[in-house]
Amino acid sequence: MTLELARQNAEHEASQQQEWQQLSQWLLLSFIPGLGAVRYRSLLKEFGHPEAILSATQSRFT
Repeated sequence: MTLELARQNAEHEASQQQEWQQLSQWLLLSFIPGLGAVRYRSLLKEFGHPEAILSATQSRFT
């Protein structure tokens, strides 16, 4: 039973790390100067997720 508990704990920690990473990407986007609600929605529509926006090259924005 101890091995099962250790596996569950590891899965839970990995899930929390992933959730924190996703949250931090949303927050980072929300603090970009000049990025208003309209442009924010437009970028999400085009790229699908904050991670894709943040990892895009500059040429994708011109």
